[in-house]
Amino acid sequence: MRAPAFAGSARALDRQEAEIVVGIMEQVAAISGEPIYHGGGGELFDYDTQNGELIFAAGFDYDSWIAAHDAVLTGFMATIPEPEFNAIFAEPLAQLNASTSLSAEQKAAIRADLEPEIAAARAARQSGQAYADAVRPLLPRLQVLVFGE
Repeated sequence: MRAPAFAGSARALDRQEAEIVVGIMEQVAAISGEPIYHGGGGELFDYDTQNGELIFAAGFDYDSWIAAHDAVLTGFMATIPEPEFNAIFAEPLAQLNASTSLSAEQKAAIRADLEPEIAAARAARQSGQAYADAVRPLLPRLQVLVFGE
């Protein structure tokens, strides 16, 4: 298999490269039983290195895999409609606010810990706009990988 043209480049991921990455994600997730998530490319790479080396066989090294993995997942995040994206955070925050087992100080501390995570997700979603078109045909598969639906 050819080395992915995306590897190490600043250009946008194309559909063929996104297809390769999603295929690897599906295979590794099926073997490992682990979910696929933004920021989890290193763990997926480590698992694959120890259990199959699909990533190397597809022409990726560690850095190019992380770049392609992140591009696919941020592209996926960019395609999620804004109300659905917001709901991903709204439900846990509502549960936190409704909790009777935590003090106001504990809730505030948890919210303070979550705020940078939410901001990072929004930034990833924004950067993923460059990859949204490449992953759009793969949305049903990515939906299953990320949300299990």
